[in-house]
Parts: sequence; structure tokens; C-alpha cells
Amino acid sequence: ESGSYYALVTYSTGCTFQTRTASFNIPEVVTGEEGEFIKALRIYPNPSSSGIFQIDLGQNTEAVTLILTDQLGRTLETISLPLEANSYQLDLSKYASALYTLQFKSEKGIITRKIVIEK
Repeated sequence: ESGSYYALVTYSTGCTFQTRTASFNIPEVVTGEEGEFIKALRIYPNPSSSGIFQIDLGQNTEAVTLILTDQLGRTLETISLPLEANSYQLDLSKYASALYTLQFKSEKGIITRKIVIEK
């Protein structure tokens, strides 16, 4: 659980010492439909030597938009997947070898994945 914590140390002599307080922010666990979407999402091969990736979305039932960005944050592609698309072949063969970010936007939220092209 998120919060501030400290330890109380007791020595064999009976003396006690309280450590400094540390705060922890534990991210919320993803559950339900969004969690299922994240678990089902697969991108392969990654890295890709051809620049062609297969994307499996599992049992997707809603519209998904893919946004590809480079390492400088520039948007290179925006692709609207067909409603209820369970898989998609993403052809990025025209791009150079590099690390890219692929965002999946839907009504459930945004999922971000890193992909690599190694030609």
C-alpha cells in the first residue's frame, strides 16, 4: 500500500532506534477488461529484421488506434484498426533501424510498447 514507512530497530541491549521515514508510491494494479487487453497484447518478432511486426490483440471488441513515434517523440504513423480487429500486420519496413514507441489507444486507455527494427 502507498504511504510513509519507518522501521523501529531494537538492539539486544534494549536500546531502540527509529530509521528515517521513507515514502512509497505503489502504482495501481490493472484489473478487469483493461488488464485482459494488456495480457493479450503481443507484438512479434521484436526486434524485427524486416520491419514487419505481427500484432495480436486477443479478443478485442473495440476500436484501437496505433500511434508510432520515434526516439525524439515525433509521430510517424497513426493507424486506426478496424473495429474488433484481433490481429494486424504492421509494415514499418520503410523505417531505419532504431527503437520506436508504439501506443495503443482505446476507450480503456493507452498502452505503450517499445519495438525495435534491426536491419
